[in-house]
Amino acid sequence: DIYLHNASTIYHREIVKADKAERQIGKVATLALGFGGGKRAFVTMGRGYGVHVPEEEADEIKNAWREGHPEYVTLWAVLDSWALKAVGAPEHAYEYSERVRELDMIGHVEDNLRRLGVEFRMQGNTLWGRLPSGRAICYPNAKAEYKIANPILQILLEQGYGIEDAASRAYRWRVSYWSPAGDSMLRDGTYGGKLSENYTQAVARDVIAEAMLRAADLPIVLHAHDELAVEGNHVERLNAALTDPIDWAPGLPLAASVTLFDRYWKD
Repeated sequence: DIYLHNASTIYHREIVKADKAERQIGKVATLALGFGGGKRAFVTMGRGYGVHVPEEEADEIKNAWREGHPEYVTLWAVLDSWALKAVGAPEHAYEYSERVRELDMIGHVEDNLRRLGVEFRMQGNTLWGRLPSGRAICYPNAKAEYKIANPILQILLEQGYGIEDAASRAYRWRVSYWSPAGDSMLRDGTYGGKLSENYTQAVARDVIAEAMLRAADLPIVLHAHDELAVEGNHVERLNAALTDPIDWAPGLPLAASVTLFDRYWKD
């Protein structure tokens, strides 16, 4: 239970399912902080899950979560660095910060990503992010931009910096690209946390697609995120399709709960 694991990291003690309030904190932390979100992301998402904490407490939760997950923090930095380098940003733009270097995880994370085949590459004006499965994420018309990061600007203003000083400190290099917006395309920007979210969602999609291919001879009627629904009693086959090791994701822990119902429903 990843929510219990994260709650235990935050509270520095073992959290069990009976600790419902703490587990809910762990759930919101997983969803709000896992891809670079800060205290405001925690407060905003928490409201939707019945978790109401002041920003000061949310900031403490964020710091505790990041201290307990140095690999995550390093992953954001590595993906951001690799993407900026691929689009031709100046060298200083993709150098690792002292804070990230102090975590002493850069080599470990980079080696793991390379082992899985993860890389960024420009082809024409398009940035491609290779996935472990061999598929790729596409960022069209990508380039490096040096612009004010509005979230950082707001934080600096709240910390008491003047508008000019805050603006000068809030400039950051980022990868920008064309992103779908309704019937048109708008220029959007990305960063390490967002890139890690893109990769996580894409890998999750590839995992469920792998299961569907394995179960292609079964009467699949629908799939929803991390679920497959088939007609008939195929518990063992479906469980194997969902949990057998995947060649392109060595060591990925997979588990499933396969249940027979009269009709599809959400618990």
